[in-house]
Amino acid sequence: MEMEGANQQLLQAEQQAVADSQQPPSLLLQQQQPLVLGGLGSRRKRWPETSMREAGASCLELKGVTAEGLQAVLEFVYTGSLALSVDRAEDILNTASHLQISEAVQLCIRFLQLALSLDNCVELLNLSELYCLDEFGSNVRTFLLENFEDLCRCGALQRLTAAQLSDLLGDNRLRVAGEYLVFFAVVQWLEHEPDSRLPAVGDLIDQTPRTRVRNHQRSVVMCHAENLEAFNLATKRHAFLKDCAVPLYNPCICELANFLYACGGRYDGNEASEMASARCFRYDPRFDAWHELVPMNEARKDFALVATGNSCLMAIGGQDENMVMCTVERLCIATGEWRFLPSLQHAVYCHAAAVCDS
Repeated sequence: MEMEGANQQLLQAEQQAVADSQQPPSLLLQQQQPLVLGGLGSRRKRWPETSMREAGASCLELKGVTAEGLQAVLEFVYTGSLALSVDRAEDILNTASHLQISEAVQLCIRFLQLALSLDNCVELLNLSELYCLDEFGSNVRTFLLENFEDLCRCGALQRLTAAQLSDLLGDNRLRVAGEYLVFFAVVQWLEHEPDSRLPAVGDLIDQTPRTRVRNHQRSVVMCHAENLEAFNLATKRHAFLKDCAVPLYNPCICELANFLYACGGRYDGNEASEMASARCFRYDPRFDAWHELVPMNEARKDFALVATGNSCLMAIGGQDENMVMCTVERLCIATGEWRFLPSLQHAVYCHAAAVCDS
């Protein structure tokens, strides 16, 4: 009972001292601190042992530990409750790591994992590297790899270091619509701070996934009914691709930058229905996964779909219900937008199209 009373008094004294201070560069733990640590149970064995030079000192200076972080960790020690927010998580993590309170560290990691977003992902990656949080850092990297295109659009890519960007570009899990997007991302990153970043250009270009992506899978794809069947040229075997999120009925397909695009076709499986679909999907052979793109401006079936250069898809003609079409529209992969081009002189459907000299 006396020990509990002493601990309670010490906690109040520590909280008062913390409240009176305003973010000092360091904090002092007085000689009575072993009474506090005596109530930590299993945590006490992780406190610095008497062999350290500070063991005989009258006070212990904790450099770089903020008052807010220390107060939160002390409250956690006594109550088991840790009040976390994105703004104060780093201070608490810093203090918990300094004092080796592993339970508080794990709670911080779990909270930051839930709070992970495009707005803070780069900062959380830096935090994981600073405190050697390997598992958490791996989760953040996976998030960056899966959302690389969004990372480029929101500008968060510019906050990566050269080593971090190079590490992402060299990972086979990088999800992008085409390798040219990676090249543009590298250019934007370099232009953000050209003087300091230009020396890293060679390594970044080497990491840009060019032939590795293009040669990942060689196959011929045929569509019939709602299935897509692939013939692998290496193994000489037929196999059906993974089903899309929604059924595809006789879509038009083409390949661009080693990604398969399936667009349009019949709206449903009803043979009597003449309604067409405007939906478009991209198949990634590296992950055996489908991703829905922005739909065409007009629903089409029995049209022609071709890839021009390494950056655009063109949808030509076709029909919808009882209307034969002469319109042409183009999808720019970089912007993700379909735009109309000059129409054909005559409406066409069930035709073929080919690309010549881009």
